[in-house]
Amino acid sequence: MNILLPKIVTAGMLLAGTNIPEVDATAGEVAWVSGSAAAIGDRRYYDSYAHECVKPIAAGSTESVWAPSSVEAQGRYWLKDDDAPSNRMAPFIDEYIYTKARRKGEIVYVLRAPFATGLAIHGIEGDRVEVTAADDMGNALMPPIVRGLWEQAYGLWEYLFSDLQRVEKFTLLSIPLHPRTTITVRIVRNNADVDAAVGWISVGQWKALYAPGSSTRGGTQYGVETTPKAYNYFQRDDNTGKYKRRTGRKATLISGRVLIDAKKGPAAKALLDKVLGIPVAIEVSQLDRYSHISTVGFLTGSVVNDNPVTAPINFKVEGNV
Repeated sequence: MNILLPKIVTAGMLLAGTNIPEVDATAGEVAWVSGSAAAIGDRRYYDSYAHECVKPIAAGSTESVWAPSSVEAQGRYWLKDDDAPSNRMAPFIDEYIYTKARRKGEIVYVLRAPFATGLAIHGIEGDRVEVTAADDMGNALMPPIVRGLWEQAYGLWEYLFSDLQRVEKFTLLSIPLHPRTTITVRIVRNNADVDAAVGWISVGQWKALYAPGSSTRGGTQYGVETTPKAYNYFQRDDNTGKYKRRTGRKATLISGRVLIDAKKGPAAKALLDKVLGIPVAIEVSQLDRYSHISTVGFLTGSVVNDNPVTAPINFKVEGNV
């Protein structure tokens, strides 16, 4: 079982070559400018988030020079919309998968990620993904990866007669460790007039929970449960039985057990502490037949010391929407 221990990605880690601007006019974003007027309801982008004006501001007034996130302005003249990250930063500073960065034709992110050994991308809308890793001098750290974003058919009938589905996630477990790693992610559409999109990008170090006596085999036990969950809302009339249904977001719930060497119990507990309360990428296996046992979500677990040789970990993952 693999868990991506994520690095916090800030705006300063995105480098030249990223093709979504800090304030994306094509996405309808308008930058806040010191000294400019604003009316109630006007939205301005500042520090990677939208801020909405709640009190009129006259051009050139004292209030017009206060940045939206300043103590003087926040709550009095501007309200930050935590559900509206900028188009550029949506895959990094917003924890949800459904809030996506979009751009016609392709999306390119060039990201400074020192000591990162892994990558996880979810909520992809594209036809292929390309990934390269290099040092700060441009020397390649690994061969470039190009992956088509189409699922394998489940069988011959599906291959011949059904519509193949696009893959919405991509993970990479083998980026060489380097103190000055630069990762380039490109999500490409075959049609340049169609939006490419991505909801969640995480870089960091993969941490594995191995089977006892092994440093390569995953310790996940058979019996893992993977459950789709829909956050739908029903309002039913008890007199007639009629109802109104509101379609909600969908997520994946995973629960199971990992068996590790008892000597690794303290390290496993420390890993669970590190990821507690933050969304992380989970990969149970790289084999295609287990590709459905993966998600982004909140991991909780308990390390059970019931014998001196092995230590089972009972885990649950509440998938993100």
